[in-house]
Amino acid sequence: MELQKQLDRLVCRIDFAALKIINFKEQSDMKKYRNAYVIFPSELLKEIQKYVSGGMVYIPAPEGTRKQWGENSGGKRMLSLRNEEIRCHFASGMTIDELCSQYCLSSDSIKKIVYNRSKPAKAASD
Repeated sequence: MELQKQLDRLVCRIDFAALKIINFKEQSDMKKYRNAYVIFPSELLKEIQKYVSGGMVYIPAPEGTRKQWGENSGGKRMLSLRNEEIRCHFASGMTIDELCSQYCLSSDSIKKIVYNRSKPAKAASD
């Protein structure tokens, strides 16, 4: 039985590590700049070059399309993944105290995570 618990914990860690890698890849893809020659029609690009030539320009999103906390940075998704890992460890037999030590969270925080039966928050890329 103890061997099964250790195996379950290992599976949780492997799953979490794989999700971290996927999240990192998605974040690094988001931060890459894109070449204006590929995006804009040539007439528009020539007009933009009258104001900025050879520099980088930030183009804000339209009004009303503000993203929620953690969607750009991936923080929201990382917390969701961490919470899923905590639930997985708890289900495989780790105690609240062990989880507190491993994740540097209070017992109240751990209890909120493991006993919360509502659906986990949707990840930013969904």
